[in-house]
Amino acid sequence: MQRDAVENRVHAVVSRRRILRAAGMFAASGAVAACSQRVHSRSSQVDPLPRPGRVVVVGAGFAGIGAAERLLEAGCHVEVLEARSRIGGRVETISLNGYPADLGASWLRPHDNELYPFAESRGLLSHRTAFDDLIAVSRGTEHRIDLAAAQSALSRSLVLPYLGFQLRAALGGNLQSESIEQLLGARLDELGPQGCALRQLLKNGSAADLDSLSGNLLLASTDVSDAGLAGEPTIKGGMSALLDALVKRARPILGEVVEGVSREADGVRVKTDRRVLEADAVIVTASIGVLKQGRIAFAPNLSPAQQSALEHFDMGQFKKLWIRYPADSWRPRANLTIDCDSSPIDCVFDFQASHGEPVLLGGAAGRNAVMFEKLTETESRKLAHEELERILASRLPSPTAFAMSNWGTDPWAGGAYAYPNPGHRLHDAARLREPIGGRILLAGEALAEKNQGFVDGAWSDGRRAADWLLAH
Repeated sequence: MQRDAVENRVHAVVSRRRILRAAGMFAASGAVAACSQRVHSRSSQVDPLPRPGRVVVVGAGFAGIGAAERLLEAGCHVEVLEARSRIGGRVETISLNGYPADLGASWLRPHDNELYPFAESRGLLSHRTAFDDLIAVSRGTEHRIDLAAAQSALSRSLVLPYLGFQLRAALGGNLQSESIEQLLGARLDELGPQGCALRQLLKNGSAADLDSLSGNLLLASTDVSDAGLAGEPTIKGGMSALLDALVKRARPILGEVVEGVSREADGVRVKTDRRVLEADAVIVTASIGVLKQGRIAFAPNLSPAQQSALEHFDMGQFKKLWIRYPADSWRPRANLTIDCDSSPIDCVFDFQASHGEPVLLGGAAGRNAVMFEKLTETESRKLAHEELERILASRLPSPTAFAMSNWGTDPWAGGAYAYPNPGHRLHDAARLREPIGGRILLAGEALAEKNQGFVDGAWSDGRRAADWLLAH
């Protein structure tokens, strides 16, 4: 029974539960769930929100739009403020000579996802990528990876740490873990190409090297409802097309930067770089990176528990390197190729294999992503092309288009997505969901009660914050 739980947990993290986004890692055991309930019950004694209420939503990504649409449906007066000149937050789709390349989220999970049936009903689902169609390249040799077997081999090393973690949770103890490197580094090395594939999937799944990642990613107990799913679709027109379809009533104001949010006797005051707004409540969907940089001043400030929780998250660095080539320029081998030979590119997604398009996506995570951030676009394009040739063992023609993400240098992101560092404890996300001054709420992909790191997790967490306001 415990062995099955561990194998499911490993599968959830190293399969595409978060292969280009962070794993769904903060779901709690029964003891943690009770802690979360106590957090919310302490904050529930607040002044009721006037009807119809005036609410400011900060950020027009999936969380912000989700919150705004829920509040507008309930009859509230809502103003959505977005610092960028576009909606989407860390979702952005650009044209790669006609191919919709996502610089942020690219895939939509089919299971336990309220956005999936919406996208399906509107004909937005495109081709699927089978993430278990996997090759690892080690010392120039290709190894076909049986992902299920690799996960099973790894799970045996986690049984004792998993049981110890669950025992501490049941006793109400410290829910902090070692880093994944401390837990599993030696075992991953022993597994050869299989271990390399798992290491790279864990690394790219959280946009951080394993010595920076909390072991809670693997030790937290949760119901893994999508374990075993082999493929996920992209969105026709890119992920931005899905968000556009979700926007019904919201009319975000673009290019307006929120500098401060304060709780006043008669409501909440929002200071921007243009004006001061009066409202009854505020939902802030800024990234963990923006919050940690202190770009928004809160009064009252985050509680000591919230400030501590915020310190236990960091923003992962992930560089997406999109290259389009002339048609029929290489022989597809697998949907996903992992490099084990110290390339600055960790993994390669072959969209000719999965989508019939002559497009490759190179992924660089953690320190590799930081290295790419120091290069110019011309240097990045040249290095990426050369490394793709080596990893795929193919002579590739000159690219016809190139694009890369830059979330690490984006002042309104601070990185690709949040991950738990080794100081993380399982109640940290619940602490950050606790209202500030009774009328100021945080929301976003890192705070979701389930499906953290996904667009649907961000969407549902924005709606969670809206529902909390509507219920108080």
